[in-house]
Amino acid sequence: MHLLLVLIGGVTIILGVMSNGWASQRPAYDPLAQDIMSDEIFMDGMWHMAVEDVQETPKRLTVTTTGALFQFSPATDRVLCSQRLGKERRSLLLRFPEGSLSGLKVTAQGSGAVILQSDEGMELKVNCDSLLMMRAKQQMEVTGRLLWSPAKEYDHGPHRLLLDPYGAVGLFPINDTSLVAAEAATHEYTYQLPGPGMLWASIGPPRPYEWERSLTEEVIWTYAHSERGAVPTPERVATDSQYGNILWLQSEVMLWRSWQSGFVPRLPEEFAEMVEAAHEHKLRVIIYASPFYFVKGTPQEEEVVHMAPNFQAAMPALTTTTGENVGWYLEEAKKALDTLGIDGLYFDGVYRDSVKNNYILLRATRELLGDERLLFVHNTVTAPGGLCYNPAADTWADFHLRGEQRRPFRPRYLRWYVSGYNISNSIGFVCNNAGYQKPTREQVEMTLEANCRLPYISGASDDLLQPLQDWYWPRLNESYRAYFEELNERPVPQPLPVLEQPTVAAASGSGAADRAAATVAFAGFDGGRTGQDGERPADDGYVRRWRP
Repeated sequence: MHLLLVLIGGVTIILGVMSNGWASQRPAYDPLAQDIMSDEIFMDGMWHMAVEDVQETPKRLTVTTTGALFQFSPATDRVLCSQRLGKERRSLLLRFPEGSLSGLKVTAQGSGAVILQSDEGMELKVNCDSLLMMRAKQQMEVTGRLLWSPAKEYDHGPHRLLLDPYGAVGLFPINDTSLVAAEAATHEYTYQLPGPGMLWASIGPPRPYEWERSLTEEVIWTYAHSERGAVPTPERVATDSQYGNILWLQSEVMLWRSWQSGFVPRLPEEFAEMVEAAHEHKLRVIIYASPFYFVKGTPQEEEVVHMAPNFQAAMPALTTTTGENVGWYLEEAKKALDTLGIDGLYFDGVYRDSVKNNYILLRATRELLGDERLLFVHNTVTAPGGLCYNPAADTWADFHLRGEQRRPFRPRYLRWYVSGYNISNSIGFVCNNAGYQKPTREQVEMTLEANCRLPYISGASDDLLQPLQDWYWPRLNESYRAYFEELNERPVPQPLPVLEQPTVAAASGSGAADRAAATVAFAGFDGGRTGQDGERPADDGYVRRWRP
C-alpha cells in the first residue's frame, strides 16, 4: 500500500491507496481473513440453532446439534450422521481411510461449532446448522453413502443434493476436492481430498420450520424506475399496509446514490419519512442491498456509476460471483442498518460460484442482523449451481425467493427448489415477475401444494389482487398446515416424461389414461378428499391433473 499526502485547507490528510490503484482500506470485519476451520469464526450459536451436546467416550465421540446427530467412530474410521428434525433417522455414512480418525478429540467447543482433530491431522468442524466440514492434511479418499432413498437428486459437477419429503443430505467438495466415483443405485459417492482439500456434508433440515411465521408474514414488493417512485410515499405505505407486514424496497439503481458501492439514499428526507410511516403502520422495512452486484473493494469499483439517471445508464451491471470482497459488503450493510432505521436486508443474488464464500456471506450476515432483523434472499441462481444448493447456507435466511424469469409453476420445481420445508426450513417465496401476469387458480393451488408463498406487488391492479384475495390469503391458517402436512406424508409420484406444466382438462371418466395422468392428488380448497384415482372435480366442473 502506498501513502499519499493531501493538503486541504492547511490540514494534511493521509490516504491509503492500494497498489493496484483503487481507493481502499481494510474493512473492520472480514470473515475471509479467518480460517473457516478454526475457532476464530462462527463459534456462537444463534438463529434457533446450537451445538446442544458433546460426549466423548473411549470408542465414540458424539456431537448433537439442533438438527442432527454426528457419531464419530475412530476405531472404524467412520462417521454416522443422523437426522433429528423432519424425521428421526440415519442419513449419511462417511468412511475414511484406515487410521484417519485415530485419536480423534475435541480441540475447541462453542454453542455454534465444535472442532475435532485426529492424530493423523484430520480436521473436522461440526457447525450448529448441521454442516460437517472435513479437511485433510494429506491426500485421501472419503466415501459418503446415503442411508435412505431420495425422491429427488440435484447435482452440479461433483456436488450432490439428495431430497425427500422429510429431509436433505448435501455433499459439497471444496478447494480442488474431486468426485472420483459415484454409484447411482446406492447413492454412494467417493471424493478425493488433496491436502488441504475439504469436503462438506450438510444434514437437513438444520432448524425447525416456523409455521406461524409462514402463515402470518406477508411481503409487499415495491419497485419503481424513478428515484421519486423508488421511495414509497406515506400514503402509499398506508395503502400497502392492508396487504402485508414487511415492506420490501426493490428499486435497485433508483434507490441509492450508488447501488454497487454503498447504501446511501438518493432522497434521504423522503426515505426517513417512508421508514417512519412504515413503522407507524406496523411494517418492517427491508432494503435492496445486493452482495452479488456490490463491487466495493474490487478493481471494478472504478467503473461504478454514481447517481445513475436510470437503470439503463448503470449498465452493464458489475458483479462479483465469488465474494472475495464480502468484508466490504458487511461493512456497508452495517452502516445502513445502523443509520437508516431499517429492519433487514434483501439480497438480489448471492455468490453463486463459491460454495464456501456463499456460506460465509449468509452466516456472517445473520450474525450482523441478529435474531430479530430480517434477511430475504433472492437466489434463483445459487451456489454451487444449476438446481443444486446448500441447505446449511440457505437456513440462515428468513425467506428465499426463487423462479425469476423461469417457469416456476412446476410442482417438482416448487417443492424441491423453492420450498425450504424439511430442507433448509427457510420460507420459500415464488418469484412470479415474468410480465407480472395474474396467477391462475391452478398456479396458486400448486404453490400451496408445495408449501411456498407469494408476495403482494405494491400497487397491483384488481386483476392481480384477486387471486390473492380469493384463493391464497384465506388458506393461510392452521387448517392449511394440517392439509399440507398430511399431503407431505403421501408417496412422492415419479415424474412423467410429458408436459412439465399442469393441465386442466374436462372430466372424462375413470379410464386408464386418466388414472395415469392423475399423478399427484389434489385436495380441494373446501376440504374435500380425492378419489381413489387422485382426481376430484373442482367447483367449475373440471378436473385438475397434476404433472410433475
